[in-house]
Amino acid sequence: MKLIKMKTLFFYEKESKYLLFTLGISYLINFYLFMIFAFFTGFMCFFYRIPNINYNSNKNIISSPCSGKIIKIQENNNSYKLYIFMSLLDPHIQINPTNGIITKYEYISGKFLIAYNLENDNYRSRFITHIKNKNGIIEIIQNTGYLTRRIKNFHGLHNTVYKGDLLGIIKFGSRIDITIPKSYDLIYKLNDHINIGNSIAVITPKDKKKYINKI
Repeated sequence: MKLIKMKTLFFYEKESKYLLFTLGISYLINFYLFMIFAFFTGFMCFFYRIPNINYNSNKNIISSPCSGKIIKIQENNNSYKLYIFMSLLDPHIQINPTNGIITKYEYISGKFLIAYNLENDNYRSRFITHIKNKNGIIEIIQNTGYLTRRIKNFHGLHNTVYKGDLLGIIKFGSRIDITIPKSYDLIYKLNDHINIGNSIAVITPKDKKKYINKI
């Protein structure tokens, strides 16, 4: 098992400069105003946090790219699509769920819709990433929410990526959709809450139960 230690992306984002500047000005103007901005600064550090992430480096395992609740599992002809809703308190960073090469890297501009609502998804602002590994293509969609206005993706087309490395971040309430080939078996089910890095799908040998117990 590999471990990424906790830190925050807040101080790497441009809004941190404006917030810290406002925090300093508020200290000179009014103590209560300063406390409000201090609380908000602390919350933003928490919101942009990179939590401790445990994941299994086995290449036959797909790790969850995010934390959240599975609100829908859609079964297609050759794949499963999991819709994972991230609440305001869930970490909003995403990791690569597998090793591979990025074969699609596309931002689609659209509307800012409620993340929990799956209707009109084709009109939603979103970032689509395809990672190709030896077992097929894993699709990750970073969806905006009603309050979300920014999605960041740290990679590019044809980049080689590794499981557990940062994929990106979505700011405020949002949703991740991940499509997994049916060559994998799903481990989680509808309405389960998962943590970033959890094993969510696996290619198993014939003795499936014995294999999963080792994960």
